[in-house]
Parts: sequence; C-alpha cells; structure tokens
Amino acid sequence: MYLADLLSRNFIEDPVEDDPEMVEVVHEVTSNLSLPAGMMDELKIMTDRDVGLKSVMGYYQNGWPSSEDKLTPETRPYWKLQNDIFVEDGLVILEDKIIVPPSLRPEILRALHAAHLGIEKTKARQVVYWPGITNDIQTLISECRVCERHSAANYKEPLLPQKIPELRFEFMSRPFLVVVQFFKVAGDQNTVW
Repeated sequence: MYLADLLSRNFIEDPVEDDPEMVEVVHEVTSNLSLPAGMMDELKIMTDRDVGLKSVMGYYQNGWPSSEDKLTPETRPYWKLQNDIFVEDGLVILEDKIIVPPSLRPEILRALHAAHLGIEKTKARQVVYWPGITNDIQTLISECRVCERHSAANYKEPLLPQKIPELRFEFMSRPFLVVVQFFKVAGDQNTVW
C-alpha cells in the first residue's frame, strides 16, 4: 500500500519530450496520404483557422485542462481522445488519422464516397477522422441517389422449419454433388453421417 501511495503523489516535474517513434509514425502518415494536390496545404490552413482544432493544438502543446467541464464545446469531443492526439506540421492527428476541420468535411465526405461503395466500405477510411464521421457517412449514403438506385434488392428468405427426424436415415440430403464414375454422395440429417 505504501508504494501505490508514494507513486500516486510522486509526479514528474520535468516535461516529457515528444516520443521519437510517434514522430516517425506521423511523418509516415502525412507522407503516404493519397490526397489531391494542394489538399494537404488546404488542410493545414483550415486547421489553423478552425477555433476548435486550434484549441486542441494549444492543449496538446501546453497541457489539457484538469476536467472536461473546462473545455469549450468545440473541444469536448476530443477529451477522451487526448492521449492519442498528436500535432505535427500544422495538422492535428489522432493515432494515424488526420482530424479534418469542419469546413473541409463535406469535400472529404464526397471523396470518401466517390466510388459509391456503401456504408461499410466507406467506413473503411484509414486516413481521416472527425467526431461524428460515422453518422455523416450514413447520412450521405442514405441520401445518395446513385447508391439507392443500384442497391441490391436481394432480400433474405426466412428459414423454414423442418421436422425433426426420429430415426436414422429418415431424412436424407445431398448438399453437394460429387461426380465420380459410379458413386453418389448423400448424408443423413440426423446423424450427419
């Protein structure tokens, strides 16, 4: 018990330097992005102009407030993510995804959904993030006329109940057909033999 009490009170007074491995990850993320020409510069400019992301950058550099109540409404969604946020080269990065400022979100959404792959495959985005991105993607896709027109109209048929066999080999089935010279393959539904 004494050790836990000592560690909880023994804080580090020296500031912690940036993690060199994290710097490598961030540089790799920013260099390997497949964004249109000029989009990276526009992301940096709009991030600098956005009040919420500018505050997040300040919190990253100077330390986050002691409680969520002290945050502005624009920065509250980032409270739980504060340990995974990194700032590098004018961009706010969450793990390995760039946080997109609100002014560029519609343009990024259109780029994410350009191939009309549907909700699940559009959610497979790997380079951008913002709070509520999943809801924004679902809204965009539900309003997309191209996706609506080409969506599959295949409805799943309900399973039909079958009578439970009482004896072996009462119900036989052929779930597959093997064409061999003189053989037929069948199976018993009860014993699966």
